[in-house]
Amino acid sequence: MYETLRNYIQVVSQQIKGALVGHSVVVVPGFFGTKEGGVIASLGRGGSDLSAVLLADEFDAGRCEVIKDVEGYFTQDPDSNPGANYLPWISYETGVEMPERGCGLVQRVALGAARQRGLQLVVRKLDGAVPGTVVSSHTNWLRPG
Repeated sequence: MYETLRNYIQVVSQQIKGALVGHSVVVVPGFFGTKEGGVIASLGRGGSDLSAVLLADEFDAGRCEVIKDVEGYFTQDPDSNPGANYLPWISYETGVEMPERGCGLVQRVALGAARQRGLQLVVRKLDGAVPGTVVSSHTNWLRPG
């Protein structure tokens, strides 16, 4: 799967580079990729997360920010548990386990792709009131920003 996605991302990244020549911002839809033979396919629930991770890797970004409707990861779902604590840093492995706690924010495949590529993720809300949660394998955590 990654190989066909890699080819798709390389094509898309060339289109983005071309668009950046005349524009300072380029909006890229996520969630779709191609299968064998160039057939367009859905990347599944959370597929935009995977699109973002693969594009960040393609552009050698070293870090990918994923914007969600919450400030970041919490120990539990804060909507159903008001006592849930905000987590400023977690490992990729913890991110993969979070759906079992009701806090699945980033697609598992995207977390695996980020870990495989050594790409730091920042999961945050658009308003920026909270810096978000850093998802990484590093023990010397860096603050988002």
